[in-house]
Amino acid sequence: MLGAQADIFLLGFLADSEEVGIFKSMYQISLLVIFSLIAVNAIVSPYIVRSFEEKNIKKLKQLLFVFCGINFAFALVIACPFLFFGEFFIELLYGKEFVVGVTCLQILIFGRIINSIFGISNQFLKMMGEERKATKGIFIGAVVGIILNFLLIPIYGIVGAAIASASALIIWNVYLFVITVRKIWLLKE
Repeated sequence: MLGAQADIFLLGFLADSEEVGIFKSMYQISLLVIFSLIAVNAIVSPYIVRSFEEKNIKKLKQLLFVFCGINFAFALVIACPFLFFGEFFIELLYGKEFVVGVTCLQILIFGRIINSIFGISNQFLKMMGEERKATKGIFIGAVVGIILNFLLIPIYGIVGAAIASASALIIWNVYLFVITVRKIWLLKE
């Protein structure tokens, strides 16, 4: 929440209110891409816990990569219409004056696709008792996002905010994925 709200807060502080409205609208659309991640996280938790308790490393690896693939497939299905026909959907949903946000939307969607692929790692870490590592990764991403917002918003406006937001998502999700893979590969059966 800190990272997401920081984008909007800092945009409001460093840019005009019109840009805040456009960014917030594009941000809301981009959240559609992670629909499968939210659904999969709810489904996969008991399987992770059971496999972890049974020290079934093979099953944990399989779960991780299968659910990363499922999330990627669903994210692409949801993202592609907005990536390729973004102007049409933005105008349909918000009106012509919001079409200037199409580049912002595309950047945010790219970050959400990466979030969908690797976001399952957060759930894996929590279910394997590594909440601190998960929190640390998210915190690192949020800090990077805040710093990038300060640097990029004054120069690029909503596109800078989108780059900062997408970068934060990518950094923390890839970081958590690497930690998850290491944790699983270091387990002994």
